[in-house]
Amino acid sequence: MTHQTPVAPAAARSVRLLVKASRGPCWLQVHKTSATGPILFQGTLDQGQQQLFTARKLWITLDRPENLVTVLNGRTRLLPVGGVKTLIVTPRGIRPAV
Repeated sequence: MTHQTPVAPAAARSVRLLVKASRGPCWLQVHKTSATGPILFQGTLDQGQQQLFTARKLWITLDRPENLVTVLNGRTRLLPVGGVKTLIVTPRGIRPAV
């Protein structure tokens, strides 16, 4: 009889991040895995536009976080406001890169 090791659901190990410009435009640059990883998106989301990103980890630089609504793995998350921010997004949450 073989025993199988339990495997955590993929959702618990990866990031599924929906960003939506709800209050106005927001410029952002999204990298996969690290600050120097491949760029998944670079540009401005105008009010009403949204993007979905999936990866194990995301690095995001943005200029108007107060204009965004973010949903991380099905849960709405608040972002730090004011000025240009660099954020790290993992399955556990969103935090400043510094």
